[in-house]
Amino acid sequence: MQPSLSFPASFPAYQQVHLCPGILAVQGRRALPAPRQSLEFQSLSRVHTQAAAVLEPVKADALQTQDDWVYKLRREARAFQKKGDYEHAKRLLRDGLIAEPASCSLLTTLANVLGREGKADEARLVYSQAAAADPSSSVPIQAWASLEGRVGLAEKARSLFEQAAMLSPDNDMNMRAWAAFEAAQGNQQTARGLYQQALQSRPNDSVSLQALGVLESRAGNTKAARELFRQSLAADPGHAYAWQAWATLEWHQGNIAAARWLFQQGADTSKAHAPLLASWANMEARQQHIKRARKLYHQALASDPSHGPSLRGLASMEARSGRVRRAARLYQRGHSADSSNLHTLHSIAQLHRQLHQRQEATAVLQQMLEVDHEQGHAWHTMGQMEEEQGQLQAARDCYQRGSHSSDSVGALLNYEGLARLSEFAGHNIEARAAFVNGLEEHAATSRFLREYGLFEKRRGDLQRAAELLRQSTSLDRSDEKTWLHWGLVERRRGNWQAARTCFKNGSELIPHNADIHQAWAMMEQDAGHESGARAVYRKAAASCHRPMPILVDWAQMEANCGNIETARDIFMDASQKAQDSHMPLYQAWAVFEEKFGSPKVAEHLRAAQLQIEQYNASQHAGAHQQEARLAASTTQHVLAALKD
Repeated sequence: MQPSLSFPASFPAYQQVHLCPGILAVQGRRALPAPRQSLEFQSLSRVHTQAAAVLEPVKADALQTQDDWVYKLRREARAFQKKGDYEHAKRLLRDGLIAEPASCSLLTTLANVLGREGKADEARLVYSQAAAADPSSSVPIQAWASLEGRVGLAEKARSLFEQAAMLSPDNDMNMRAWAAFEAAQGNQQTARGLYQQALQSRPNDSVSLQALGVLESRAGNTKAARELFRQSLAADPGHAYAWQAWATLEWHQGNIAAARWLFQQGADTSKAHAPLLASWANMEARQQHIKRARKLYHQALASDPSHGPSLRGLASMEARSGRVRRAARLYQRGHSADSSNLHTLHSIAQLHRQLHQRQEATAVLQQMLEVDHEQGHAWHTMGQMEEEQGQLQAARDCYQRGSHSSDSVGALLNYEGLARLSEFAGHNIEARAAFVNGLEEHAATSRFLREYGLFEKRRGDLQRAAELLRQSTSLDRSDEKTWLHWGLVERRRGNWQAARTCFKNGSELIPHNADIHQAWAMMEQDAGHESGARAVYRKAAASCHRPMPILVDWAQMEANCGNIETARDIFMDASQKAQDSHMPLYQAWAVFEEKFGSPKVAEHLRAAQLQIEQYNASQHAGAHQQEARLAASTTQHVLAALKD
């Protein structure tokens, strides 16, 4: 079937020809040559045949005004941009610009594509043309400002945001974009004021309320954030991002049940919303509910098969589970859907690094840096790889470049790297300065505060370390590592109750974390509270997925208390739970049996231990299954010896 297009009567014939010569060719009509254009549009002389496929579904009743076809053309171009197919996007837009060379919206969209492609200079030129095409519009100025913010030119971005605000003082979208930029720069008070200006223009705007709530949440103002999320959902109960943001707040505050309820409400109210489902899946994965997380990721991908965060989250989870090929396929899907997405590219680089494919990882990171020369995550990973090779000066150079990133999270990772290298070299004052400078330049993250606290702990300033770790938990209460380290600091300070509170909070938030349970039980044991230690060991044995180290410690404590049969029962239970050959378990068990009069059992255990060591050295195929069989065989030998 031949495609058919109808144009408004006001369109001159030559504009109709230049808009879609591909379609005219299908209809057997000869397309007229396009007039010569300026240097910016020299490539417009031929219209690409893809226009026919893109515009074929467009019906005559949808092309009543110029705005209709411009809107559809921009939408299709953005779809190509999302896939990373910048050439098709640019060709479509330039085709449209032959018909409407002074279209501000087409020029702005073209500049957006060029900016995302990493061609900032070309994008700036087209933004200036868009602004000249419609001097009263703030849209190209605001988009231009966002570009300058992404490439790290903060003052230029701020100047453009101010121009956009003067052109459209009541435009809430401009204010939100400016506020998001200031928040990324760490200027929380300025961002807060801009969000409030947006709300003065539209007092009950759900989007502005939710965005301000996210800002307050990140600033640690949880009460204010909850109220803003409540107001946002009162204005629009179907606003999925507000449900997601509120649920994420409760998750990071350690209120897992409340977070799960909010995620469920959002999923029920906003059907098949991929970002919300992906965020929920991420929480469940952190809680080690892998099957539930996998199901949620698949639901998200069913609603949006190209959703990047879902593909990356599922791939990362599969990689941690050892399913590397499946992870690689998911990353490839994400890359095919949007080849320019820096998050996906970074995840692919990290997978190469995990597989010790340094050359491939470096190539992907270089791709990222071609788009953003100061991309913080790329420079940080590059620096890590240089560290692994012992190239410390090269690593420092990478971290130095990455510390200038406009992205606070990426920049702070590089400040952390600089501090680590300085500490390794014995330059502690320089290391501390790196942490201080990072906090002066960027809004703190829970990870950065935790690493700063651990640095102070290693330097012996336990009071400062405890305060930094406290601040870290105020930003993210769901981070079990921070609770563990804070508890250990308080234990060293002799604050037993404070340490107990930290361990308790961490174990309740992440019940499967064996390290927290182990540290808590050892503290109780060292303090002479055997009953308290026993309660912690019992809880850990029931909740931790791989509790063998904890069971070994528990058995040894019972043996030291004279409870020999109880200790032996715990060793037996541990051997039955072991999914692989846990060498420390058999070593500790053999020592126990030698000490308490069962040399025959000890002999069997040592023989099994030798067999396991010989097997591990062989490294032949089917290692995991064979180790499991060895572990089961060992348990059977011990049972037989005990009967004898």
